[in-house]
Amino acid sequence: MKRFFVFLALATISLSIPSFAQNAPTEPSVLVCMGDVCPHFKEGKLVGITTTREEILANTTLTTPPPFFKVVEFTFSMLPKGKDYLGPYKVQGDKLTPQIIKLIQSLEDPQGRIFIENITVNVNGIAAKASPMLITMALKK
Repeated sequence: MKRFFVFLALATISLSIPSFAQNAPTEPSVLVCMGDVCPHFKEGKLVGITTTREEILANTTLTTPPPFFKVVEFTFSMLPKGKDYLGPYKVQGDKLTPQIIKLIQSLEDPQGRIFIENITVNVNGIAAKASPMLITMALKK
């Protein structure tokens, strides 16, 4: 019971202290594309990508829109429709590995979700994190 009152007192004190978090500088987010396939903004929110397996296999390199930065590493995971989660696979560089490409090619039903996360880019010699990508693989766009 004593702990509860201590917690309540600390919570009350913290609510009375002004917060400047909204004015704190935030780390810039770098958008990443898969070749020509890029996420976009709709009504101020980042929208995932819906594309086909063929387009993914034609665009196996991660890029950034201008200004161009080099993707250093990322993790790739996939949730094929009706199957178990696959991954994460850690990738060094900016290209899908031959193992990942074979995995995508081997899907009987080329539908599912692809998660590209933990993306590190080289921004003028400094490692920076990029926004994760969600790609929905569909039969048609």
